[in-house]
Amino acid sequence: MATRKYVEKDRTVFVCSIYLDPKLGDGKTTGFHTRATLIIVVRQRKSQFAVDGDMSTFDCFFSATRDDRGLPQARAIRSPMSLSVGMDTWESVISSLPGQIESSLVDSLKSN
Repeated sequence: MATRKYVEKDRTVFVCSIYLDPKLGDGKTTGFHTRATLIIVVRQRKSQFAVDGDMSTFDCFFSATRDDRGLPQARAIRSPMSLSVGMDTWESVISSLPGQIESSLVDSLKSN
């Protein structure tokens, strides 16, 4: 996993890249690997609703790709059922990210 932080005049950008190369129980490759990238952009804004007039907003961007090497041991993973489960899992992860990030940020502010 690699994480970077970029501070710019009007925003802070966090980039997290992950490379997954799953292994079978015997240590052999599964025949595919996944790359995922999460980008979070945080901006300071003026707000008439915030107590001190300032607030932060964030945008999340997520992408994932899978590279199937075509090896025989990945045959089961290529099945329609397995692909469907994989897509459902990614959808669950992606849709929960903004709420988890927001909760983490709020919790960190409470502890400071």
